[in-house]
Amino acid sequence: MQAPYISKWPQALSIQSQPANVSASLKQRAVLVDEMWHAAGDAGSDIDWYVKRTVLGGIYSTSEVYMLTDNSPEFRDTWTFVNRRIKDALDLQKTFQEAAYLAEAVGASMGGTVQGVLNRVFQNRSA
Repeated sequence: MQAPYISKWPQALSIQSQPANVSASLKQRAVLVDEMWHAAGDAGSDIDWYVKRTVLGGIYSTSEVYMLTDNSPEFRDTWTFVNRRIKDALDLQKTFQEAAYLAEAVGASMGGTVQGVLNRVFQNRSA
């Protein structure tokens, strides 16, 4: 998206980061990321909505800065960078899901263990 403007992009980022422009820049960035997710078919409204947009905003922003130093033909190195960041985000999501499943399994087994101990204790008292 920035390729045609890459020679002027450092100045654009500089203008966006000026204190008087930060608020508007952040709002514009939020709208852009929201539009990206809508284009991808995501219309979620739960806590994942915030997480997804934060992650995508981070990927977009870091890729934008990476692109400023990319001299590869057609910004191939930037596309590789973007693909790696997306893979990292998906791997992180998978790790969180696995951790949640593990916590659920441990909690269930601990609950069963505690319940078994309590049953035995109270059975012995009534005997």
